[in-house]
Amino acid sequence: MGRPDRLFPIVAISTGIAASELLLFSGRTWPAIWAHFGTLLLCTLLLQRGHDATLVQVFLLVPLFRLVNLGMPVFFQLTAYWFPLIYGPLIPALVYVDRLAPDISVPFGWRRGLLLSPLAIPLGGVLAEVESAILQSAALIPTWSVGQVAMITVVMICFVGFVEEYLFRGLLQPVLQESFGRWTGIVLASAMFGLMHSGYGIPEEMLFAGVIGFVFGVCYEYLDSLVFISIVHGVLNVFLFAVLPIQGSYISL
Repeated sequence: MGRPDRLFPIVAISTGIAASELLLFSGRTWPAIWAHFGTLLLCTLLLQRGHDATLVQVFLLVPLFRLVNLGMPVFFQLTAYWFPLIYGPLIPALVYVDRLAPDISVPFGWRRGLLLSPLAIPLGGVLAEVESAILQSAALIPTWSVGQVAMITVVMICFVGFVEEYLFRGLLQPVLQESFGRWTGIVLASAMFGLMHSGYGIPEEMLFAGVIGFVFGVCYEYLDSLVFISIVHGVLNVFLFAVLPIQGSYISL
C-alpha cells in the first residue's frame, strides 16, 4: 500500500499524464500539449503547497520531457540528427533533480555496464525484432555505412537511451518503489514508460514498451547499472531504426 502522504500527488500527477497521453494517442496533439502544460502547473502548485519535493520534482520531469518532445520544431527531414536537440536539454534537468534528491542515489555502474555491454547486442536485437514487427519502423539513417551506423549508435545510446533510462529507471522507479514497494514500483514505472509511447497510436506498441520497461527495470534493480540498460536501450533502437529497416529481420516471428 502506498504511503498516504505520497498517494495524492502520485495519483493527481499520473492522472494528468495519462489524460494527456490518451489525447496524444487519439491524434489530438495540441490538446495533449496543453494538458501536459496543465500537469506541469499542477506539479508547481503541489511544490508550493509543501508536498514531497523529491517525488513531485521527479514526476514533473515526465510532462517536461513530453513538452520538449512535442514542442521542438523540426527544420529538416526526420532523421537521427534531431534526437540530440530533443534529449540533450533534458540532461541538465535530470542531473539537477538527481542532485536535489538526497534519498535517491542513481548507480551508474560504469565498470559493470561496460563489462556486460556485449550482452546488449543479443538482448537489444531480440527485443527490437518484436517491436519492429509491431511498428514496421522506417530507417532514420539515409545510407548503410560505418559513419551513419556509428552516428546513430552514439545518438541512441548517449542521448535517447541514457535520458529515458535516467528518468524512468534511475529516478521514477525508486520514487515509486519507496511509495509502493519494490515490485509494484517497477511495474508502475514500466507502465508509465509504456504510456509514454502513445504517440505511435498503436496499443500493442504501448503494451510492448511496458514489457520492455519491466525488463529494463529488473535489470537495473539487480545490476545497479544505469550504463548497462542505457546501452541495451540504445542498441535496441539502433536495430529498430537502422539495422532491421535496411538489412531486414534476422529471425522469423
